[in-house]
Amino acid sequence: MISKIARKEFLFSITTIRFSVLVLICCLLMPISVWVLSSDYNRELEDYNGRLELEQRRQAGKGESINVSRAAPQLSALFQGVSIEAANNVDLKSLLGWNRPNAAESQSDTHALFPSVDLSFIIGIVFSAMALMLAYDTISGEKEQATFRLMMSSPVPRSSVVIGKWLGLTLTMIVPFSLGIFISILVFLGTISISLSQTNWIALILALLVCVAFLSVFILLGITISALSRSNAKSIIGCFIAWGILTMILPQVTTVAADNLVPAPSTQAKEKDIRLAHNEYCRAMRNYNIALADRAIREGWEYSRVDKERRKNQALSSLDAMRTMNAIKEEFWLRVAEQENLAKTISVSSPFGSLNVALVALADTGPQSQRAFLIAAYRYGEFYFREMFRDDLRSGSQGQSASIPGFSFSETTLEERLSSAAYPAAMLVIFNILLILVAVIAFNRFDVR
Repeated sequence: MISKIARKEFLFSITTIRFSVLVLICCLLMPISVWVLSSDYNRELEDYNGRLELEQRRQAGKGESINVSRAAPQLSALFQGVSIEAANNVDLKSLLGWNRPNAAESQSDTHALFPSVDLSFIIGIVFSAMALMLAYDTISGEKEQATFRLMMSSPVPRSSVVIGKWLGLTLTMIVPFSLGIFISILVFLGTISISLSQTNWIALILALLVCVAFLSVFILLGITISALSRSNAKSIIGCFIAWGILTMILPQVTTVAADNLVPAPSTQAKEKDIRLAHNEYCRAMRNYNIALADRAIREGWEYSRVDKERRKNQALSSLDAMRTMNAIKEEFWLRVAEQENLAKTISVSSPFGSLNVALVALADTGPQSQRAFLIAAYRYGEFYFREMFRDDLRSGSQGQSASIPGFSFSETTLEERLSSAAYPAAMLVIFNILLILVAVIAFNRFDVR
């Protein structure tokens, strides 16, 4: 009986104008979005390769600074997360100034006026609204058309009606969604200039399953609201209010709540502490050089001895200052990470929040990936300049040794991504189970007359 109801619901739904609009959105909006973001990804990849080549040439000489870079996550063209604003390279300086990350430069200037829309936004905002529009009249509409009286005249369990309608409508959503995803992936693979790794293929498949679970939640929400309403007008108003709360209001509320419950130090406070540490380093260097010059004059040192002593102290002091500044940054990131973890924990109370957290975790485009890169970059800077100064002091000349290994940063492993995405994905499954129960209870109390 469930299969018959599901088949009837599916065949009826694909004949409606709503289904045609959904197919149009899937076949146009999704591929266009992927094409635009894939082009941005190619530009970012070209910048990354150019930086690597430039840095290799520069390292053949001598200098007091290096640049370390990472390639943008491969799935960032599908699920951007924070990758569009993330730091993709860092200028590391051994002495003057302090190290600052450089934001991504993959977008053209016009993107600031017209922000990009990725699949997370399309699925989370557009598709959720379409799912509600598809399901808002599935029960209240049949009451207005008086078709429920005929259906319920036979011994059909009401739970079977709800489950059948849910399966039929979910399949209705999956068909255009699969079509749009298939075209989008073809566009993605045809546009980007690299091949996806096995890890990213598996992560992409899991991300699409998460999207299906998300759409199922809004189908069930529409059925529940339809069962609780007495007319299509009341049902569509209820669906609109629920959509606004779950996709617009609740995610913002969770962010504000996390900011207040676990306040993190501001970026300005971090920069102030770094500036103070840098000024302390400059002051100590100036005082030491003055004292060294006085001593050299009194004792009649040769310039080579003065220069050797100066560079030795400079190397040790700069490394200490670098460690201090990096410790300030890492402490700041740990506090921010605590705030973000709380925000994620609270945000999964919304299906939209669960979707976003799961997708950025699987695509490796979340803030934790950016922090991992920055921490690795700064720690490499400590190692690099320590080895460089050691070579300088041994050789007696300033420069860098070709024996120092280069910087490398690996993408997040599949196990780590699954660990981060497991909780929000499980919450989507729980939403489905709870809404099935609520929809059955609501329909059991529904008056079909």
